[in-house]
Amino acid sequence: MKLHFFDKWLLPEARERVKVVEYGSELAVMALRGGQLFRTGNVGNDRLVDMLILKGSLTLTANGARMTLEAPAYIDFIGSNIWTWSDLTTSPDFEGRMFGMTEPFFREIIDVLNVKIGERLFDYMQHPFWVLDPDDCLRLCRLLDIIADTMGKPSHISLRDFLQNMLRAYMSELMDIVFRQRKLSKNDDVRNKSGLILQFLYLLNNHYLKRHEVRWYAEQLGVSPNALSVTLKKAYGKNANALIDERLAEKARQYLADERYSVQQVADMLNFSDQSAFGKFFKRIAGVSPKTFREEARRR
Repeated sequence: MKLHFFDKWLLPEARERVKVVEYGSELAVMALRGGQLFRTGNVGNDRLVDMLILKGSLTLTANGARMTLEAPAYIDFIGSNIWTWSDLTTSPDFEGRMFGMTEPFFREIIDVLNVKIGERLFDYMQHPFWVLDPDDCLRLCRLLDIIADTMGKPSHISLRDFLQNMLRAYMSELMDIVFRQRKLSKNDDVRNKSGLILQFLYLLNNHYLKRHEVRWYAEQLGVSPNALSVTLKKAYGKNANALIDERLAEKARQYLADERYSVQQVADMLNFSDQSAFGKFFKRIAGVSPKTFREEARRR
């Protein structure tokens, strides 16, 4: 069975457990259920693919960080130089919808969308994953089901126009949900704490070498440094500063164990102002100086 968009995603044995409806080679909607659905390794990003998580959870690696999204949630597998996706696994109770389309088909849809939506697409691309309100998730699911149901009726008098208009409605609804949540977040009304945590961890994974300040991460997420740290403390027992320090220390140990790098070079690669500042940081975290750590690593 040829699944076009999803051949590179699904395990061969999972194909009989999914329901796929297609509009030629330009659009496909798939209903998924259960675990052991996806191949290991990187997923194909030659098509635009989104997923609604209706029940259970999805665990995946994005930009090198392993994360779990609990239902109800949404993820856009943006295929650009900003995001890489791999190793998707679903829980046994997982239920969801995926849909994919070609880029030309997508361009036809968004070319007539409200200009305000287009202006915000860059911001959207920085955070393509959201924990949804159950009612919002259900609303998006209903729209996808209408699209899938109509795709199964090739005799529809104006099928292409209908599908594109429904997808415009879906995209408009999605943008409203995403930016409504973003607005709430900027007002420190952080209802979407799971989404906030995920976004922080992604930012940390991508920027910790150059950005050590909690305030910078808080500004990117539209919350106060205190609100960010309180949310992380409740989830991990550690505040934002401690999580940043842990990631830096882990990389510092890796670099120090490599004799090719001097302590000064390690300080520079981790973006410390000088070797002394790095030494104080490392001793505070590791309990020993960089020089002592290197000597101990050499003896091991």
